[in-house]
Amino acid sequence: MGVVWLWRREQFRAAAATVIAVELLFFAAGGKAYYPAPIYPLIYAAGAIWLVGAIRRRWLRRTVVAGAVLVTLILLPLGLPILSAQQMANSSLWKVRKDFADMYGWPELSQQVTSVYDGLPGSDRNSVMILASNYGEAGALDLYGRGLPTVVCPHLTYYYWAPQRMNPSTVIVVGYQRSYLDQLFGEVEQAGTIGNAYGLRNDEFGTAIWICRHPRLPLDQAWPRLKALD
Repeated sequence: MGVVWLWRREQFRAAAATVIAVELLFFAAGGKAYYPAPIYPLIYAAGAIWLVGAIRRRWLRRTVVAGAVLVTLILLPLGLPILSAQQMANSSLWKVRKDFADMYGWPELSQQVTSVYDGLPGSDRNSVMILASNYGEAGALDLYGRGLPTVVCPHLTYYYWAPQRMNPSTVIVVGYQRSYLDQLFGEVEQAGTIGNAYGLRNDEFGTAIWICRHPRLPLDQAWPRLKALD
C-alpha cells in the first residue's frame, strides 16, 4: 500500500516510480532481497501514513498496534538471529533461514585448515598457499587463522586482493570439487572434511579440504580462469 499511496499523490509519484524501478532492476539482475533494502523505509513510511488515515477509530488503532507487536515478537527469531547458537541448532529455523546456518562453523573451519597446514612436511611448507572458493571461507581464514600462509580467493572482490606473483608448489584448497582440481594440479589428496560443533548443514558442511601439489600452471597464470563473480 505504501507504493500505491505514493503513486496516487502527484508530488510523490516520482518516488513511487523510483521504488518500482529499483525493485525491478535488482529482480532482473538476480540480486538478493536485501540489496534494495535502503529504499524500503520510504515504502514503510508511506504505508504508515496510509494506515493512520485508513484506521480512524482509536480502539481499532490500538488493536492493530497490539497485533503488530505480537506478530513481531513471534516472528522475531526468524527475522533476526537472536537465539543462542545451541538454540538455533536445536530448532529448525536454520533450515528456513539458510543465512542463519551460514553464520556458524567458521572458527572450526579455520581450526581444521590449520590442522592440515600443521601436518604438512617441512618440504611443503617452504612454498604453500591456501585457496578458498568463496569470500566467506577466505574471510574466516583471514580472521580466525593464526600462523597460516597467505589465503587467496577468486570470488568477487577477493579476486583483486591476491598477490601479483603466486607460484606455490603446494596449495591447501577449500570449497572445490576434486574433478575441477584435477585440471589444475597433478596431485590432489583429501586431507579433511569441514564440519561444525552444532551439526548445522550449511554450504561448508561436509566440504573436503584438499592438499594439491604439482600445479599444471603457476597459480598466478591460472588465476583468471578461477575468477567467480556469482
